[in-house]
Order: sequence, then structure tokens, then C-alpha cells
Amino acid sequence: MSTTYASAAREALPHALLAIDGFHVSQLANKAIGDTRRRVAHELRGRRGRATDPEYTIRGLLVRAEEKLSPAARGKLLCASPTSAGTPASRSAPPGARRNTCAPCSRSPRLAPASRPAAPTSTGP
Repeated sequence: MSTTYASAAREALPHALLAIDGFHVSQLANKAIGDTRRRVAHELRGRRGRATDPEYTIRGLLVRAEEKLSPAARGKLLCASPTSAGTPASRSAPPGARRNTCAPCSRSPRLAPASRPAAPTSTGP
């Protein structure tokens, strides 16, 4: 909620409770995640992100609910962290080479599931 809207509502309706709908809360959170992703990419490389940068390739995963992430998606998130993706070795990899070379991905193609159970994907018995 914008501060202008909140102050106008408080002035016009001093006894009313302010409510924010879930859509706009999610929208603000997703915008903050995108802004942070762009800032980190710029700090790591000193330039705007490119489509081949790990931070760009996982942009959709960053805003996905945790229970909807597959084990492969979790691995992509872990391997694209600034500590693994920002190393000189991963930046100097030749085009088409696999950039995600963090320890979990090099040990096993499948990662352990999250500590909490995932939501069911079907409604059948």
C-alpha cells in the first residue's frame, strides 16, 4: 500500500482499519525479489544481467512457492547462488558449458526433498 493512499485513508476515515489484499502484497514481494536479483547481478558483473547469467535463468524460480519447487528446481536455486555463480571459473566458462558446478549438483542429479512435505499435485486417492 502506498504511503499516500494510507495517509489519505487515515485522514478521511480515522476509525477505519486499513486492509491490503493478498494480490498486491504478492506483487510488491515479487517486485522486491526482481529488484534484488537485478542489483546482485549488477554488483557481481558491473553490468546489466544477460539471458545467460544464472540469476536471470532462475528468475521464475525465485518467486515460486517453496512447496511447488521440484528437486531439480531446488538444485538450480542452490547452484545459482552468488557464492557459486559469481566465481571467476563459472564466469569464464565457454559458451554452452554447464555453469552450475556447485557441490550438490556435481554429487547427484537429484537433491533431497525439502524438510517439509510438498503439497499434493493431484486430487485423486
